[in-house]
Amino acid sequence: MRHFTVILILATFAMPAFAVIEKSEGYLVKTNFKYRTGKKNVENAGELILSKDNKIWTTLVNAKEGFTVLGRITEVKNDTLYMEYIVVDANKTPNGVISTPQVVSKLGEAASIEVGNKNETISLELLATKTSYTN
Repeated sequence: MRHFTVILILATFAMPAFAVIEKSEGYLVKTNFKYRTGKKNVENAGELILSKDNKIWTTLVNAKEGFTVLGRITEVKNDTLYMEYIVVDANKTPNGVISTPQVVSKLGEAASIEVGNKNETISLELLATKTSYTN
């Protein structure tokens, strides 16, 4: 019985050392956001690793003064990443969605888009690179 207890204790603490570290492929996505009106300027940025298989909406830029940026990868083809965004202004109700732009970027190169009118301007900049990460 004493032998079994020692083996069980060793197995419990030794097994994690032999566990296989699994690496996954994905994209390091850096997003810069700017919102400008005559009265208000909001700038914010975010950095996140997205799985290469991730097609769901993800918060890319956390809330600042009510503004949040969600994004999702729609396609990656020939080292070009296609990203859709939803820009939300929580100060506007009931529908705070103020823009739904798309940015197309070569991996490793910055790309940007600016949309707006005479009252407000929204700018998004995307820089995505291939990366691997451990689960």
